[in-house]
Amino acid sequence: MSSRRPLKLLHTSDLHLGDGGPSAQPALNAVFDLGLRLAADALLIAGDLFDHNRVSAEEAAPFLERVRRFERPVIILPGNHDCFDDSSVYRSARFGPVPANLHLIADGNGTPLHLSEIDLAVWGRPTVVHEPAFHPLIDVPERPPDSWYIVLGHGHLVERPGDLLRSSPILPEEIASAPCDYVALGHWEVFKDVSQGSVPAFYSGSPRVRSSYDAATAVLVELNGAGIVINRHALE
Repeated sequence: MSSRRPLKLLHTSDLHLGDGGPSAQPALNAVFDLGLRLAADALLIAGDLFDHNRVSAEEAAPFLERVRRFERPVIILPGNHDCFDDSSVYRSARFGPVPANLHLIADGNGTPLHLSEIDLAVWGRPTVVHEPAFHPLIDVPERPPDSWYIVLGHGHLVERPGDLLRSSPILPEEIASAPCDYVALGHWEVFKDVSQGSVPAFYSGSPRVRSSYDAATAVLVELNGAGIVINRHALE
């Protein structure tokens, strides 16, 4: 049996806050309300929290306030819309003051972020340039000792040869070889199980309904000594 404490993690992505759409704020509230209702230990945001890097302080403020009120760790991976380049909103004074429970994955070549209070390590490679040469899940670091290990990625799963020409490709073998408990993905705005081998991997889908074919969703990931349980949750 594992000595690590059981965890509940809420996985979301692609909120696209700041795009001017009327569903942005309700979706933001729905995600945090769901996290509280399910007693999630942390919130994972796998890219494209913001629709672009020009968001104002007034547009960022409601998110930061919800993070403060959530109190538990919130982990953000920059995606292709809110990429971590020199003009990134995350580097700007507009994104602040930053609550103590907010963690930004900013160094994709470093060691995983370690949240010792919940026995959790998280790694991801933030998008700086969205292009075919950028592989979000290449060279995932080895598992840290005595922690649950979550890998975040924002990109396009390669399902056919032509997909290699897509920006930010993710190869199935990169998922299969990731030494982690779960791969939390963003970029596809639909819920999808893309697990490979023994590694569970899911696109969470967006908490916003952006077309008649989409459903607003988030994923609850439950980790315990007996294994992992994944549940898709619809958002109103």
